[in-house]
Amino acid sequence: MSYGKFIVAAGTVPGGSDAEKLFPLFSAAAKPVEIHFIQYWGGDTSEYVQMILVPPTVVLNGTTGVIDHPGTIAIVPGRYMGDTVYTQASPEGLGSNNGGRGAPRFTKFVVPPNYQIGIQASAANTDAWNVTIGGFELDY
Repeated sequence: MSYGKFIVAAGTVPGGSDAEKLFPLFSAAAKPVEIHFIQYWGGDTSEYVQMILVPPTVVLNGTTGVIDHPGTIAIVPGRYMGDTVYTQASPEGLGSNNGGRGAPRFTKFVVPPNYQIGIQASAANTDAWNVTIGGFELDY
């Protein structure tokens, strides 16, 4: 196995969105992708965002959530990515400072071929959440 092309993607939970609705963040093509970096910013006070691994048959458009799609898998705990102190100019790196919510390090993970990652906010939000993700296609 070796690293192939590096891919970066970004997604948003728009301001004014309902709680626990999935929005698109990332899609793997025909090759699996090993995720190495995630950053985020935005949201409202006492609100969190969560990333979910989603089967390729699901259309992510902000109108449905994990309860509507059996087979989705949470990638991070629901209360892990939060706070409003992070901005586009000063984003938070996932795993770098988590306020005591777990080990302060990033653990790589693989997105299977054709699977996608969705993001959802824990509550109806006023300010948008923004997430950027990056990783390498895996060549075998």
